[in-house]
Amino acid sequence: MAEYEKKVRDILEDNGCRFVRHGKGDHDIWYSPKVDRNFPVD
Repeated sequence: MAEYEKKVRDILEDNGCRFVRHGKGDHDIWYSPKVDRNFPVD
């Protein structure tokens, strides 16, 4: 895992987001409770 990927995951988790699943290609799907939606992260 590249260093920036860990930083992005840490930022997302610190802000209440949680990993949902792996998406298509290099994308992962995360959930944000602030907007009550899933969103892709490259």
